[in-house]
Order: sequence, then structure tokens, then C-alpha cells
Amino acid sequence: MKIGELLKEYRISQSKTKKEWAGNIISPSFYARVEKGANKISADTLLSLLQYNDVSIVEFFSRLKRNYRLLDKKDREINRLIDQAYYDGSKIDLQKINYLIEKSDLPKTDKENKLMLVAAYEALLTNDLTSLSEKTKRVIKERIINIDKFSVDDMNLYLNFMAFYNFSANCMISRGIIKHFNIEDNIKVQKNVLSISINMIILCIDNKQYEKADFYIIAMEKIKTLPEIYFFKMILAFLVNLIKYYKSQKQQYFDKCKNIVDNVAITGMKKYSEELEKYLERNE
Repeated sequence: MKIGELLKEYRISQSKTKKEWAGNIISPSFYARVEKGANKISADTLLSLLQYNDVSIVEFFSRLKRNYRLLDKKDREINRLIDQAYYDGSKIDLQKINYLIEKSDLPKTDKENKLMLVAAYEALLTNDLTSLSEKTKRVIKERIINIDKFSVDDMNLYLNFMAFYNFSANCMISRGIIKHFNIEDNIKVQKNVLSISINMIILCIDNKQYEKADFYIIAMEKIKTLPEIYFFKMILAFLVNLIKYYKSQKQQYFDKCKNIVDNVAITGMKKYSEELEKYLERNE
């Protein structure tokens, strides 16, 4: 329940018209829009309005705070359900959550944003991000930017939607994440840090910002090489040698890149080796 809705409840309880309730504090037309949520009311005007109508200020704000707390709890629970459905790979659960959101008493804007978030997750499950509207992409981008402290699930979310951001924004977000997580021992966290770093090094190469790649290279090198992350380190070696080739134009670095592509193919990852080979050809 918002301020306008609560004011309306008190007004109706006193059997007053909007004009009677507004008195000489504000115009009835302006107040009518406050009730509908179309106009915002200043703190001073709100206090004057409550005093004019003999409404307990303590009681009003206590109820308002309680209502916002309940809405916030419901909002966080829906976010948790959305995340869980996505990581379970369940389109059916996402569709059920759609229904839950539509029937909820969340504010209209919050409800629309939640529905767009579900649409984005459904698009991820079907590998069809092209179907998303620009408005939906903006909602996702804002949600990630507003995260105060990234969890492993938040890192996965960012990984999936990195393409929505420009190069500068990706640099800002990714550096913040890596500074927070790169000293963790958790292998899942390390894999996410390595994946983000690889994506960013590729973006640095594509944008010819080779110096900016150093941050991500150092971050990857700090993570101890284990069997579980050997593949990531092999891709790192590929990208490092490609950057060295760009800077020096020495054939030896390009040849090392080709050797790594061959090794990836030998290990049975033929499709990935083909992608690396195409990338190498485009950047030769």
C-alpha cells in the first residue's frame, strides 16, 4: 500500500470528499492525483494534511512502514522463486510465477518489471535473447547494476546478460565483481570469475583496449591451476599470446595460439576449437 492508497483509506473512514479532505492544504484536483499515485506529495504537505484531518502521524507512518515491509518481503520472495526456477531450468515454474505476479498486490510498475524479468529468464532457457524488448533489457541491466553485494547466482545472471552492456559498463561491473570474489576458494566462484575474465579479455581485444585486459589476466593468474579449471587457463594462454602477437607482430605468438587450438581439439572439444580457430582467423 502506497501513501495515496493509505490516505484514501483514512479519508473514506471519515466519510469525507476529496475536497473536504484536502481543505486549504492543497487543491482537490492535485490531491485526487496523489490518491491515484500520479502525483507525489511533499513531506511538509503530507504532515499538514494529516494534522488537518486529525490523523495520528505516528500511526500513519507505522502502518505505511509495515505495508512497505510486507511488500518488500513479497518482492524478495518472488525474486528468489524466479532465480530458483531458472537455475532448475524449469519453464513451467517460470510460467507459474508469471501467474503469481499477475495476481499479487505489488505496485503496477514493480509487477511489470517482475514480468519482464521472467520473460528474460525464459528467453535465456530457450537461447533466444533477440525476442526481448529494449524495455526488458533495460530492466535486467538496472537490476544487475543495483545489486549491492553479488552472490554466485548474481554472477551467473551477469554472465548471461553481459551482452546487454556496452564496453565501459562491462568494465565497471566486472572489475567490481572480480575485486570481491577473486580470493575465494570456492571452485564455483572461481569458474565464474574466470568466465567473466575471459569474456572481458575478448572484449578488450575486440575494442583494441589491450592494456585494460591486464587486470583480468592478473585476476586469472592469481587463481591456482587445478584440473577443474585447466580449460579456462588454456583459453587464457590463447588470449595472452594473441595480445602479444598484436603488440609485437611476432609469428611465434600466433603459432602458440594455433597450437592451443589444436590441443583443444585433441581433448575432444572440437566445436570449441573450431570457434577459437574462427576467432583467430578473424584477428590474424
